[in-house]
Amino acid sequence: MPQTGYRRRQSPGFFPGFLMGSMLSGRRRRYDAPDFPPQGYPGGYDQGSRYRSRRGSSLIWILVIVLILIFLFSAMSGCSSSSDEAGNSSYNREKITASQPFDADCIVDEAGFFEAPSKTGQRLKIFYDKTGVQPYVVIEDYDPSLKTDTQKEAYAQQYYDEYIGNEDTFLYMYFADADPDSVGYMQTVNGKNTEAVMDPEAVNIFWNYMDSEWTSSKSTDDMFVDVFDKTADRIMTKTATGKDVAMRTLLVGGIVIVAAAIIILVMMKHRREKEKAEETRRILETPLKTDDPDDDDLVHRYGG
Repeated sequence: MPQTGYRRRQSPGFFPGFLMGSMLSGRRRRYDAPDFPPQGYPGGYDQGSRYRSRRGSSLIWILVIVLILIFLFSAMSGCSSSSDEAGNSSYNREKITASQPFDADCIVDEAGFFEAPSKTGQRLKIFYDKTGVQPYVVIEDYDPSLKTDTQKEAYAQQYYDEYIGNEDTFLYMYFADADPDSVGYMQTVNGKNTEAVMDPEAVNIFWNYMDSEWTSSKSTDDMFVDVFDKTADRIMTKTATGKDVAMRTLLVGGIVIVAAAIIILVMMKHRREKEKAEETRRILETPLKTDDPDDDDLVHRYGG
């Protein structure tokens, strides 16, 4: 049966920078008055309105681009926590089909670490429900006969063979040190049927959570429940890598950009049609008779 030994590290010892350059540059364009209507023609031509309309469109483009950049930056920053000290899960694991129901009597505490071992054993069912693996925790009191790590590893393996009557269990064993203030040796042994879930990567994630939670202010009961619960959550789902985050961000950003472009084009088309209709209305409502003598033949020609 695979087993791993562990001596806890004493002190487990991105914010992505973001630089946005100038996005827009250009010279102000001068808009000349068109040849029609002629100078002095009643009804005139509103150059200022047309210029303000174009300037308004530019402001909309700038606003859209700024919003897109803010969105992309937030997405990248929000996903930076997907990879933490616990390590990444490189693939989705399938819950195994256990050969027997959950056993709540899964904590053996010879050193008196737990406050309520029976109740905590029931709470560990959350790990079983998510993975199909039976958790089992053994706290061994100090044993002077177990002097080396190799002897402790052999003891843990022997304990599994003698007291665990199945191959669906993940055993965690703690060997207390002679000095009560020192951290003892830790060992895990997992049954053959658990290897699809508790592979080396998953066991390493378990140790990382154990390491980070060991010095917390939580009680021993809460600490073990949290370690098993967090381990199950992490190992059963593939962790999003930086590449995954970038691809999703680019995809969403592309959709936002395309949607914004479509909206802006529709708005510009609507504005042009409105200006054209207004210009046509002005022409049709303007009388042909003017103060210019040269326009008299137009009046006679069209019956003004």
